[in-house]
Amino acid sequence: MKTPDEIVLTQLTNQLRSAYRKCKTTIYYDNYSSIQRLELSNFEKSPMIYEIEYNMVEFFQELAKIIFDEDEFDALTDFICDKIDVIAFPKHVAEGDKKENEVIRNFHLNNFNMDKLHYFIDLPIIGHVIGVLWILRCGYLLDDKLYKNCYGNRLNYYLLDKLRNKKSEYYVENDCMEFTPFLFNPYYQNYQSWRDNGLESVNKLLDDKKNAIMISLDLKEYFHRSLIDFRQLNKDLMDTRKYINEKFNYSNESSPEDEYNIEIDNRLTKFIEKVFKSYSDKFDRQYSSKTLSNRKINTDKYPMIPVGFSPSLIISNWNLQGFDQAIVENVRPHYYGRYVDDILIVLGSHEKSESHGLQQIEEKTFDELIERYLTDRDYPKAHIFKKQKRKNENIYRIHNQKFKNSRGTLIKYHYEGLEIQGSKLKTYFFSHKYSNAMIENFKNEIRKNSSEFRLMHDLDSIKQDFKENLYKINYKESINKIRDINNVDVNKFEISKILSRINWISSDTTDTIDDELIKNMVDAFKGKIFDYLTLWDKLFTLLVINNKYDQLHDLIRYIQRNIANITYVPIKENSYKFVIKEVNDADVVKKSLMKYLYYNLNRVFSLKFNPSIKKIIDEVQGGFPLDMEVNFVNQISNCLYASMQNTSFMRYPLQDLSYIFEDFDGSESFDLIKQKNGCRKLFEGFCYPRFIKLHECILHTINNELFCKLKTNPEEYLDDPHKFLNDYLEKKNVDNLNSTWDYIENAFDIYQKKNFANDKNMYKDYIKKNCGLNCSEDSHCPLKIYDETQFKDVNVIKILGNRKNRIKVGLLNTNINFNNFENRILRKPDLSSKRFDKIKLLINESIKKNVDLLVMPEMYIPYEWIESIVKISKDHQMAIVFGVEPIEHKDKLGNYIMMAMPFIYNDKYHECVLMYRPKNHYSSQEMMQFEKYEMKINNEDIAKYYMCIWNDIHIVPYCSYEIASIDDRSIFKSCCDIVTVSEFNKDTEYINGIAESLSRDLFCYCIKSNYTEYGGSCIIQPASSTDKYVINLKGGEDDYIVTHDLDIKKLRKNAIKSDKIADSSNFEPKPPGFWKNNVKERY
Repeated sequence: MKTPDEIVLTQLTNQLRSAYRKCKTTIYYDNYSSIQRLELSNFEKSPMIYEIEYNMVEFFQELAKIIFDEDEFDALTDFICDKIDVIAFPKHVAEGDKKENEVIRNFHLNNFNMDKLHYFIDLPIIGHVIGVLWILRCGYLLDDKLYKNCYGNRLNYYLLDKLRNKKSEYYVENDCMEFTPFLFNPYYQNYQSWRDNGLESVNKLLDDKKNAIMISLDLKEYFHRSLIDFRQLNKDLMDTRKYINEKFNYSNESSPEDEYNIEIDNRLTKFIEKVFKSYSDKFDRQYSSKTLSNRKINTDKYPMIPVGFSPSLIISNWNLQGFDQAIVENVRPHYYGRYVDDILIVLGSHEKSESHGLQQIEEKTFDELIERYLTDRDYPKAHIFKKQKRKNENIYRIHNQKFKNSRGTLIKYHYEGLEIQGSKLKTYFFSHKYSNAMIENFKNEIRKNSSEFRLMHDLDSIKQDFKENLYKINYKESINKIRDINNVDVNKFEISKILSRINWISSDTTDTIDDELIKNMVDAFKGKIFDYLTLWDKLFTLLVINNKYDQLHDLIRYIQRNIANITYVPIKENSYKFVIKEVNDADVVKKSLMKYLYYNLNRVFSLKFNPSIKKIIDEVQGGFPLDMEVNFVNQISNCLYASMQNTSFMRYPLQDLSYIFEDFDGSESFDLIKQKNGCRKLFEGFCYPRFIKLHECILHTINNELFCKLKTNPEEYLDDPHKFLNDYLEKKNVDNLNSTWDYIENAFDIYQKKNFANDKNMYKDYIKKNCGLNCSEDSHCPLKIYDETQFKDVNVIKILGNRKNRIKVGLLNTNINFNNFENRILRKPDLSSKRFDKIKLLINESIKKNVDLLVMPEMYIPYEWIESIVKISKDHQMAIVFGVEPIEHKDKLGNYIMMAMPFIYNDKYHECVLMYRPKNHYSSQEMMQFEKYEMKINNEDIAKYYMCIWNDIHIVPYCSYEIASIDDRSIFKSCCDIVTVSEFNKDTEYINGIAESLSRDLFCYCIKSNYTEYGGSCIIQPASSTDKYVINLKGGEDDYIVTHDLDIKKLRKNAIKSDKIADSSNFEPKPPGFWKNNVKERY
C-alpha cells in the first residue's frame, strides 16, 4: 500500500503531465507566442531531456518531488523569477501632424516612431507549466464562480466540468481521457456569444415595444493598471473550497493526503504571486499623487497582471467580479456582458418612461447617460464610476467598494487605477417606433463573414476579394465625391483572411501564385510591417510555398532594417506613467522583434527546407544582433522535434510526426507541405500540441498502406542497418492491413496514443464505443453472402449519429478532362487551381443547399486532395462518396472508391471516418486503357465490399462496372437503403438498365453519378416505369448540383408491407426471397 506522500506525488506527477500538454497547446495557438513556441521546442530538446539524462515522464516525477518539498520549491521559484524578463511589441505607431494626415497615398510611409507598446512576460517554460498546474488545482475554483455573462478567457467547458468533480479537486488521474488538450475556450466562440447576445437583447426589447440603449465601454490598459490583492484572492479561494465541500456534503474530516495537498496549493499560489510581483518590479508604475478616494496607490504592495501568463487570464476575470456584481445588482440592465475588459450594457424601458423614453434618449449625451445610470448622482446604489475632471474632459474611474461574494464573504478589490477608455466609448440609441435596420444590417454582416469561412475558396474569388477589399475607404459624407474621402487604410482582417486562403490553395495545387498578386500582398505590408506583426508567419509561408525566395530574402532584410530604426516616445499621461526600469523601452522592442522574426522564420522553414532556403539563411543571419544566439539548423531541428509547425498547410496529415529531425543537419531537403516523406515511422514524442482528428489518423494509415514501400536495393541500407529494421517492421505492419477494417484499427491506435498519452488499449475501446464506431458486428446488420462458392470480403461499419428518416442527396452535373487519366498514369496529375476551383464551387453549392449525402463520379478526385474533401465532410457533417483517380500500389494500378462519413461526438466534437477500397471489376475497355500503358490492374482475387450504417441509414458504394456482376450486386439484398454508383462510363443505357434492376431487386434507392459527356446521373427508386427516375441528368456544359429529399422511412415502410394489399404507394412489389425481417429491424 502506498503512503500518503507517495499517493500525493503520483497525483502531482499526473497533473504535471496534463499541465504540460495544456501549456504546450496554449502556446501553440497563441498568435503572440512565437518566442515561447521555439523556447518550448528548445526545452523539449534540451540535453537533460532529449539526451535521456531522464525522459519527460521522469522529469515530471522529479519536478513533483521539488514542488512537494517546500525548501526545494522555494529555490526553484527564486530561480524562475530571476529569469523573468519583458517582451515588448509595437501597439501603436505615432501619428503625424494634421496636415500630413490629410495627404492620402496608395503606399505607406515608413514610420518607426512608436507611442504605445504591448508588454508580455518572458518566463521560463517550467514557470508556464507550474502556472497551468495552479489553474488545474486552484484557479478553476475562481473561474467556476464567475458571473455567467463573463465571456472572455473562460476555462474549457469540458475541463471545468471535470474539475468540478470532488475526485478531481486535487487529482486529475483520468486526464488522459479528456477529449481536448485545450485549457481555455476558443476566442471566437465566446466573443461571438458576447456580441450576439447583446444584439439579441436589443432586438428583444424592440420586439416588446420598448426603447433600448446599448453602451459599449472599454477599461483603459486594464492589465497594466490593475492592482491584485493576493490576500483577498487567497481568502476567496479558501471560502470557495469550503463552499464546495458544504454544497456536495463532502466530509470535513481531512486525510493526510488533504493536508499535503493544501500545503501544495498554498505553495503554488505563492508562486503565482511571486511571478506577478517579479514581473511588476520590472516596471516603473506611477499614478498621479492622489486618487479620487484621496489615497495614494500602492503599486509596490499590489502587482499588476502580466500578459502572456495563463493564470493571468483567470485572475483578470476574478479581479472584476466586484465590478460585474455592482452593475448586475445595482444597475440591473436588460443585458450585461463582459469580454475581458470590453463591456456591453443594454438598458430598456417603455416609451413613456421618464428615465429613457424617446424624448429623453434623444436629449442625452454620453456623459449624461453615465452620470445618470452608472454614478451615484441620481441613484446612490448605482455607484459604479466616480467622475473626475481632467483638462477639458470627464474621466470616469471605477468606484472602490467592498463586495459580498455568493457566500456572503466581504471581498475588497482595488480599482484605484481603472478608468474608462474615452476613445472606445460608444452609445447606441434605439426606438421601437423606428426601423431596426441598423441591427439587422450588422447581424447580416456577421452572418456573411461567418458563412464565408464555412466555404471552400477558389483562386479567382480570392483575387477579386483582394482587389475589392484590401483597402478600406472611410468617407465623411458622399461616397461619390473624392474630397469626401476621409482616409484610406489597409484592411488587416481582409489581409489575414486572404493570406490563409491563398496558402491553403498553394499547398493543395501545383500552380504558383502569380508575381503580381505576390507583389501587391508584400507591398500592402510595406510601411505597416509592425501593425501586421501577427501576420508575418502567413506571409513568409506564402513566399516559401510558392518558391518566391528572392522576395522572401528582400522582405526579411526590409524587416531587419526597420527594426533597427525603431524609436519609442510614449504618449504623455497626466494620471499614469508606465515604463520599463533601467533599460530603454525601444531597445527591448528591438530585441523582442528580432527574436519574433527569427522564431517565425524557423517555424516556417521547419515546413520546407532546401538549398534556396539555406542560401537565404546564410545571407540574412548577419542581420541579427551579435549578442543574439542564432542557429537556424539547430532551431529547425528543435521545432521538428516538438511538432510546433503550422500543420494546417500540410497536404498529407501527420507529416510533421515523421523522424525528419533525427538526422537533420541542413544538408538534406524536405517538404512537409506537398510531399510524402517516405516510409518514416511516427515519432513517439511526449505530447502533441493539438488534438489530432480521427480522419487524419485514418488517412495517414491509408497513405502508409498504399504508398509505403521497402527499398528493393539492400545496398541502400548499408550505412544504416537500423533504418532497414524500421522500414521492414513498418512495411510488415502495412502488409497485414489487407482486407478488413485494420487500417481504421491502426488509426485508432495513433488516435488514442497521440491524443490521450496512454498506452492502454482499454482507452481505445472506450473512445471507439463512444464514437459509435462498430465494425462488422452482426447485431447491427444480419448480412449474409448467398453464394458461398464466391470468395468475397464483405464488411459493415456503423457510425454514431441520430436517426434520419429523410436525407437530402446531392448529385453532381459536371464534365471531365479526358487527359486526367493519362496524366495520372504518367505520374503528372493535373493538380491545377483551375481544376480544384471547379470542384470547390460544386461543394460550396452543396453546402449552401444543406446536402446530407453528396455522390461524385468515378476517378473524380485526385488522391492529393482527399484530405481537403474529408475536412469539408467533417466540418459540415456532409457525407461524401467519391471516386479517386487511379493509384499505383504494389506495381499495380487501379481505381478506388472512398466514403467520408462524418459524425459528432459528445454533441460537440466533429469527426469523420474515411473508408476506401479498390475497384473490383473492370470493363474490357477499361482494361485496354491500362494495358495501353503496360500497367497491371490491381483487382484482387477476393472481391471487397462494405456497407456503412450512418445515422441509421444503410449505404453501400459501388463503382460502375461492379454492379454488372449479378452475384456482387445482390450481396446486400434487403440489407441496404441506398446504393451509390460512381461512374466513368459511356454505355449509360446498359448501366442504367442494371441500376433499375438493382433498385428493384434490393428494394433500395440507387444513386448514380456520371460525367455530363455521357449522362446517366440519376436517382432511381423501386417504383413503376413512370416514377422510377426521381432525377435523371442527361448532359450539358454547366456545372451544378441537383438535390432531392429521399424518404427512407417511406421506403422501409413499403418494404415490410404485404404486396397482396393494394395501396396508393407508387413502389413496386418486392422480389422473391426478399427478407422483410431485415428491414423490420431497422424500421
